[in-house]
Amino acid sequence: MGEHGVYDVFKKEFPRPRFESLTKQAAEWKSYSEVYRILLDPARAGDADEEVRRQLRYINTFGAAMYPLLLGVYRDYQRGVIDRGVVLEILEQLQSLFLRKMVVGASRDHLAAQLCRKRRQYGYPIDAIVRRAPSDERVREALKYRPLPHAGYVLHRIDEPGELGELEIEHIFPQFPTPTWSGDGTRLWHAFSEVERAKFREILPTMGNLALLEQPLNAAASNRPFNNKKDCYQKSKVPSTKALAEEPVWDLQTIAERTQELTDRFLKIWKRRRVDDPDDPDLVPILDAPKKPGWYPGWEKEFEYAVFKGEVWEVRNLKTLFNRVFKRLWDTIPTAVLAYSASDHGPVFTTEKWQSQWDALPGSHYLFMGLFPQYMLAEIQAILDDLDMADNLFVKYSTEED
Repeated sequence: MGEHGVYDVFKKEFPRPRFESLTKQAAEWKSYSEVYRILLDPARAGDADEEVRRQLRYINTFGAAMYPLLLGVYRDYQRGVIDRGVVLEILEQLQSLFLRKMVVGASRDHLAAQLCRKRRQYGYPIDAIVRRAPSDERVREALKYRPLPHAGYVLHRIDEPGELGELEIEHIFPQFPTPTWSGDGTRLWHAFSEVERAKFREILPTMGNLALLEQPLNAAASNRPFNNKKDCYQKSKVPSTKALAEEPVWDLQTIAERTQELTDRFLKIWKRRRVDDPDDPDLVPILDAPKKPGWYPGWEKEFEYAVFKGEVWEVRNLKTLFNRVFKRLWDTIPTAVLAYSASDHGPVFTTEKWQSQWDALPGSHYLFMGLFPQYMLAEIQAILDDLDMADNLFVKYSTEED
């Protein structure tokens, strides 16, 4: 918003405060300030039960990003507009939305502002939260290889170990393995090939290789070989950490199996309710469409059709869908398309910058059509998400055998 953004918005909203209006407005500002204090310190929520306070503490893991939305939500809870069950569901959904987006590396820019607008427009329940959360399939795939965000929060909620004092993140395969580190008590780290070492380093920050461990035990475990750490794991009161003592070896397969087990628990805690279209339950939200590399088999007849803002489009593949989406946006909101293309370096340009496939757009602009399907999908998802229109596009996958 710039250096004076908040002040400028305030002046626009309240250009000439008068005593008569200030009496009412000041009371409202005061009530919001009290909610803000509760968000900063959930222990102040004397009007809420422990579960509400606990969920407020959890959501603070993600910082103040959702405060603009939560100010209105919690105030509605205080005023009796929504009940305890609704506010708890919203707090859980927000955590799921934010965490799932972080896991898959999806943008969270402008997310709070978009949800605030939808709350003012549609009220409750806030279904936009559900639609925007990445699917179970995307999350499961990402957790295999991507670093686990907010690892302490995630592992603590998975185990719910209670009050055990200070818990630290333990890297089972250590961050700095010594030449004598071993996962099976036989092969030492210095004997691993560069390819093997690279594979272990890739999974170092992933969920399957992380555990919660009491601070004194974590200090004792340090970079020791796996078999030498088992006594520390055995003494831990964290259930999933204690179970590590039963593992015979710590290798890539074991890590993959533990990742799968913890992912199953992850998806039960940070749920994403299924978004069904009343007319066709097989329609897939565009943000959940999976990316496939290159010109993959069957790409030309991948879809039966697409639905955009209630219109049925006869499109069979991503190339056609990409063209249709960008041309529709260009016809209706060209300024927004140009702003997106300027920040994303395409796909709309003022000239045909290089020899390839281009489609002319009205106004002497050109749409670059020479992308692989997975990049076309990424562009569709990115611009619709950026414009708060991702909820408007669904695809129906074809059942034809190619």
